Amino acid sequence: MVATGTGTFVLATAGLLDGHRATTHWRACKSLAELFPKVKVVSDQVFVRDGNFLTSAGASAALDQSLALVQEDFGKDVAMSVAHRKVMFLRRTGGESQVSTHLAAQMIGHEGLARLAAWILANTSKDITAEMLAEQSAMSARTLSRLFAKELGMTPAGFIERARLEVARRLLEESDMRIDMIAKKSGFGSEERLRRTFQRVLDMTPREYHDRFRGGAALTENWPLLVERGGAA
Repeated sequence: MVATGTGTFVLATAGLLDGHRATTHWRACKSLAELFPKVKVVSDQVFVRDGNFLTSAGASAALDQSLALVQEDFGKDVAMSVAHRKVMFLRRTGGESQVSTHLAAQMIGHEGLARLAAWILANTSKDITAEMLAEQSAMSARTLSRLFAKELGMTPAGFIERARLEVARRLLEESDMRIDMIAKKSGFGSEERLRRTFQRVLDMTPREYHDRFRGGAALTENWPLLVERGGAA
């Protein structure tokens, strides 16, 4: 059963999501959690599958959600072809955040944390340590952890990783820079660390990500063949 955006509230009202993980648009996640305490609300994912239920943040996330269903039935190649025919660069995985780090930083209400987040975004290539964060913010590690959780719903390390991932993705999309150089420029340090992060968050390697961005025309041209293969699967 599928629900998009605030459609998740309909399933929750019927009691169908009790004990299940689910998401909705980030602005409505707090209300969903308050109204339906038995639902395990996931506030920072594009879409969430739990058993026979698939819920999404709505809007563009509904397209990612739909492509996930296409991939389940017909395979990854067909899903990629559909994405390119619909002028979508790439289907986002469910584990991706609803909000980019730059947008999230602009939404921070705490002035000191907002300055620190901006500093992190401008210095992702550096080896950022807990000591550096404390020095830049003039706050203790404990205070920073509390503020990051309150304002962004994640740890300082989680925010840094997301910021670096966005830098790496942009470089893979816009350049032919070597993977090891992208790893260094984005702050991951090593190609292996970059690869592990891509696999965990995006369910693909950096090379696959780059090739899919560059290979859109070929996938679209092969659409009839891919549909035939998918239908036979």
